[in-house]
Amino acid sequence: HRPRIHSTAGFSLVELSIVLVILGLLVGGILAGQSLIRAAELRSVTTENARYLTATSAFKDKYFAIPGDIAKVTADSLGWANYGDANGKIEGTAVANTNEPIGFWLNLSTAGLIEGNYTAIANTTARVIGTNNPRSKLNTAGWNVVWVGSVAANTATLFAGNYNNAYFFGTNTGTTDLTAPGGVMKAEEAWNIDTKMDDGRPDQGAVMSLASQHVAGGCSTGTAPNITYLLSSTATNGCSLIFKSGY
Repeated sequence: HRPRIHSTAGFSLVELSIVLVILGLLVGGILAGQSLIRAAELRSVTTENARYLTATSAFKDKYFAIPGDIAKVTADSLGWANYGDANGKIEGTAVANTNEPIGFWLNLSTAGLIEGNYTAIANTTARVIGTNNPRSKLNTAGWNVVWVGSVAANTATLFAGNYNNAYFFGTNTGTTDLTAPGGVMKAEEAWNIDTKMDDGRPDQGAVMSLASQHVAGGCSTGTAPNITYLLSSTATNGCSLIFKSGY
């Protein structure tokens, strides 16, 4: 009897090559999908900003006041608990007695000008994104609005400039200071938004970053008048943005 020869079937080089190609396509597809999702999230930032500007303009035309800053008599006539001093400034921290920054979103939503249902907060309670102010489609970011006025020189938080009422985009930081949101995007992403909407300068124009995120924060670098976004930074949460309202 001849000895029985056992053969073990294996993958050929061609078959292995096909498997590797398929794996490469799958990984590439996943990465491309993630990139598309991220791009859509970043586009939503400009869309959301435009939506809130339009809603505020419509509110002002109808009620002759800025949301959150309406006088008590106007608030009472409209059945709203939140009111301010009607001085054109959305003043106060997240837990101020008047709560104008929180009343801003409450007034807009009650008037049917923005989506969502927002609530007021007690004087000792910190704001919650999605409850007291809008949540963005980007990461854990949200929107705040507050009167800043004019900043004569760079501070630890803000670059010099005339802000008036401004929208602050970022995460909550655990503080009551609405002008100090946490970072939610890379410097390159912030630069892209700034360039499309404004001048691409972090310390100038209608779209700006925070001075608190300069250099060490991974958002911007350089000294005035040559401050630029730190495009080489890999920090995924290096930047927040400020959008001036124009009012």
